[in-house]
Amino acid sequence: MRQVLMILIMLPVLFALPQEELQTEAAAIEQELSTQGREIGGTLTLDGSYDAQGALERLWERALEKIKERISAEISGAGLLVVLAVCSALGEALAGSGAGKAWIPISVSCAAALMLIGESKSLIVQADETLSRLQSYTDTALPLLFSACAASGAVLSSAGRYTAVCLASSVMTHVLRRIVLPLIHAFLALAVSGCIWENSLLRSIQNLIKWLAATAMTAGTSVFCAYIGVSGLISSSADAVAVKAAKTTVSTLLPVIGRILADSASLAVSAAEMIRSSIGVYSLIAVCAICLTPVITLAGKLMIYKMVSAAAVSFGDGRLGRLISGFADAAGMLLGLVGSFAFMLFFSIFAGMRTVNAL
Repeated sequence: MRQVLMILIMLPVLFALPQEELQTEAAAIEQELSTQGREIGGTLTLDGSYDAQGALERLWERALEKIKERISAEISGAGLLVVLAVCSALGEALAGSGAGKAWIPISVSCAAALMLIGESKSLIVQADETLSRLQSYTDTALPLLFSACAASGAVLSSAGRYTAVCLASSVMTHVLRRIVLPLIHAFLALAVSGCIWENSLLRSIQNLIKWLAATAMTAGTSVFCAYIGVSGLISSSADAVAVKAAKTTVSTLLPVIGRILADSASLAVSAAEMIRSSIGVYSLIAVCAICLTPVITLAGKLMIYKMVSAAAVSFGDGRLGRLISGFADAAGMLLGLVGSFAFMLFFSIFAGMRTVNAL
């Protein structure tokens, strides 16, 4: 009984978050972003005046700019691949039934593979760096978000969810970066090998690797969300029971003082909820800003490769078409990799923002 009473008496003190420390942590969150991210996100204010609409408008404008840049940048690469497909078709037609006819599509495919391997290497590096930046932002932003959740009355649920987020995020980062990325490398190696030595076994292994990568990302994301959801439900129930017991105790033993304490705690909780909302909205926009460039780049590569692959097949060069289609699948897997981690981070932020106020 005494412990419950002391907790409620200390609520206003515990919930009065130091403004200087909050501003320092908010500045640290902003510094985790790149120059582009800081321009999009703007200044994080903790008084409820954060301009979310302006940040969304800047995010949309920057996305349109990036799309235009990618379209102009992809035209030359796509044109070169189409030229290779045309040259392969013309070479086979001119060679007739000669002995060198079979080597023409192989040579063209090898030339295309050299160009595509360099592009894919940069895409893999960009995706890996994006995962690192998202993880770094998670380590900086989520502690402040869940601290505000605790200050709004959800002491146990915020701690439980933050622990679950840290554990699951660490595990999933290891799985995504140490398992899926090597699978994508192996997939690309088989795609290049398959364009030189056509073999049904290589295609089967390639399809198996693609399935394993997709399954790992889907299963990992599902388990992550389920784990956080279940841990949040359990801790939220404990919060509700503890607060109800504290209110009953104080209203019975100290009716006048209990009302004063409740009013003080309500004011502190309102301020904490305002801080939580500002941090949550800013974090959602920040994640979008971090993923903006790699997502647009990967999506652009995916669409371009698919279109060029269809064009190569229409010219009669199925070998080159399958090669480009394989690199398109690799770009799609990288896009899913970044999207999976971003979705888990979105879910974590929403879990903090939707924490129910128990007071």
